[in-house]
Amino acid sequence: MSRSEIETTDESAFSSRSLGIRSSCLPDSESKQVQGAHQELMETLDVDVKHVVRALAAVWAEVGYSAEEQQLQLQKLRDELTQTLRAKLSQEVEVRDVFKKDIEVKISECEQVAAALGAQDDPSWAEIVGSLGELRLSHALMRLEREQVRLLELKAIRAAELEPYTQKIAQLAHRLELDISDYYICVGNEELSSSRLSRLENKLIELWNIEADRISKFAALENQSRALRRELEDDDFINTINDITEMNKQQNSYLPESEEIATLFIDADPNDLGANCLAKAQNRLQGLRTEKDNRLQRLQTLGSEISLLWERLEIPEIEQRKFRDMCASSSIRRATFRLGQAEVAKLKAQLRERVVDLVHARRDKIFTLWDELDIPESIRSQSAHFIEAQPPFDEELLLQHEELLDTLETKQANLQPLLRLIERREDLIDARLKLEKIQSDPGRLMRRGRGSAAERRIEMDLEAQVKQLPKLTELLLKKIPDWEAKEGSLHWRGERYLDTIKRSEAEWKQHKHDSKASKHKSAAPDSHHFHASNNKENVRT
Repeated sequence: MSRSEIETTDESAFSSRSLGIRSSCLPDSESKQVQGAHQELMETLDVDVKHVVRALAAVWAEVGYSAEEQQLQLQKLRDELTQTLRAKLSQEVEVRDVFKKDIEVKISECEQVAAALGAQDDPSWAEIVGSLGELRLSHALMRLEREQVRLLELKAIRAAELEPYTQKIAQLAHRLELDISDYYICVGNEELSSSRLSRLENKLIELWNIEADRISKFAALENQSRALRRELEDDDFINTINDITEMNKQQNSYLPESEEIATLFIDADPNDLGANCLAKAQNRLQGLRTEKDNRLQRLQTLGSEISLLWERLEIPEIEQRKFRDMCASSSIRRATFRLGQAEVAKLKAQLRERVVDLVHARRDKIFTLWDELDIPESIRSQSAHFIEAQPPFDEELLLQHEELLDTLETKQANLQPLLRLIERREDLIDARLKLEKIQSDPGRLMRRGRGSAAERRIEMDLEAQVKQLPKLTELLLKKIPDWEAKEGSLHWRGERYLDTIKRSEAEWKQHKHDSKASKHKSAAPDSHHFHASNNKENVRT
């Protein structure tokens, strides 16, 4: 029977029934036959009993049985005849009860199958049960047996329909490592209804969705991992790792000591979609990211070491660029580290070979900076133990020179803002002297022509500059003590500049005082002339 025939069955539950088989009336033709046989049996029994009784009476008379003995023998014969008839009746009653019991069993079995199929309220089944009371027991049993065969066929068909779903669900549950109820993975005998088929279909769709979601997320994580693996190593290395891994699996051995890192480069099993597959993929991706970060950090350290050696050895830029171009193709792969380590070894060898020249070069720069910074002899003498050392030189001595040179260069760089202010102040002092020289000529105001206008502009420009001198001096008097608190005395042209400021300011004040006194002495006899000239100038303005 097809699935459509099952699904058209009414699936409401059967109600339990106890079948009561009623005595049925036989058809007229059969009833007459039975009545004839009954009449014939009664007549035969009557004739036979009478004949036997008369014969027994004759035999007993001939033997000489008394009346009491003959009566006892007749009673005994009657009891035996009654027992024989009752035994027959009991036998037939047992047969009838067996039929009834078999019918009840068949009904129960049919109801169980029908319940499993969800067809308890099938009209055809209700009709069969309703007609059993009007059938002979043997006919009722045969009818139930035919119905049982039909239901079992339906059960087999439905089980065959459910089995592919349960098998697929079981496979997916195993692949996805999900704990699924036996209801979905075993056909069983308890429920084979079409509604269960629908639930199995829904469960299968649910598992397919879970599988698709895991495949999608797994693929996304693997794509990121694959990209990182390609960034960290070339294809040959990755293929080699996978080959070694496969060989080790076959030989039941392990990867070398770099197993923890090497396992990050092993291709993941695309069929592994278990409950922990995403966690494994995420851990693999995180491991690759960590490995990338570690390599970047190591590469930065290695690069810093190489750059420092380049700087110490004064390697030409063209050679540096050549090395960088050579490393660019391998990025953060192991080949880059091999190149870097080889470069470090080469540079360190050069450093050992050139240590004498490098020490002398550093000394020359130190001497130059000492002079530029006006470092006093008392400070210079503190480095005499290595500055005045004689060959053979070693790397430790070179390092001492480089540390001192770095300190001086840093000091020079930090001093530049102050030096610019000092140079500006010195320029302003020169401007002040120039302005004083110009203004010491009173006849400049009387001169006319193009040259006089240019001289006046120069004078005004110098006046504007000199006005900045007090503020700049005040700024230096504030900044220089802060500098000296950190770096020591600030010298300029062999003298501490704070002393230079104090001395120059004192000298300027004294100069102004002397100039003023000198002017008063020289101006007293010519006061009339000075006032007359001044009045003329006022008139001109």
